[in-house]
Amino acid sequence: MVTRLIYLSTYARYDNAVMRTRKTHMERKNLPAVLGLSARHTANFWKEVSPKYVYEDENGFLYLNEAFFKRGKLQKKAFTEYQQFYDKGVRALYGAANGLYHKQLGYLFKLLPFINREYNLICNNPFEKDINKIELLSISEFCERIGYNLTNIHRLLKIYDTLRFPVWVEYAGEYRMERFCAYIYNSLYSSDAKICINPNIFYVGTNNSFIEVSKRFFDG
Repeated sequence: MVTRLIYLSTYARYDNAVMRTRKTHMERKNLPAVLGLSARHTANFWKEVSPKYVYEDENGFLYLNEAFFKRGKLQKKAFTEYQQFYDKGVRALYGAANGLYHKQLGYLFKLLPFINREYNLICNNPFEKDINKIELLSISEFCERIGYNLTNIHRLLKIYDTLRFPVWVEYAGEYRMERFCAYIYNSLYSSDAKICINPNIFYVGTNNSFIEVSKRFFDG
């Protein structure tokens, strides 16, 4: 549900109207085609997200709840904890998952509150700017947070390592396949690996140097 909801949010207009095209509103009947789901799975999705996250107006047009989603800039005086998604990256990732790994992507999306704003590392102190003070979460700790069976860690790592999506490289004039996340090892045990999320999917920080260096981590 989380993965599909975030994907649907990439179709939002600045007033939070969900759009099929620039001028055409999206309605509930359009969801199966947009999300690539069967009628049954679409019905289950709608039951979970409406009306708390997505609702219909009097014309049957879909809107995102502004309490959870906002397109455009936030007012500085009205600071709130948030993450910034990039429409093209999320759509490319969703397409690459091809309906097979929505649950696995959802695990990572559920950990948005634990993603460090400046370095995209999964940690306990997401607002820490000093990289030496960041309290990283290992893949095993990550699994514990989401209730994932620790005996299946290797399967989860394989899925994340396999999942790649196309990213446009301006200087090369072509698309490059990149991973959704990268692992940082400081031991021989994969369960101790730390996780870094591709900033082409979401990034809210201001560390341009990190973005440039991190691009090398996700090459497919």
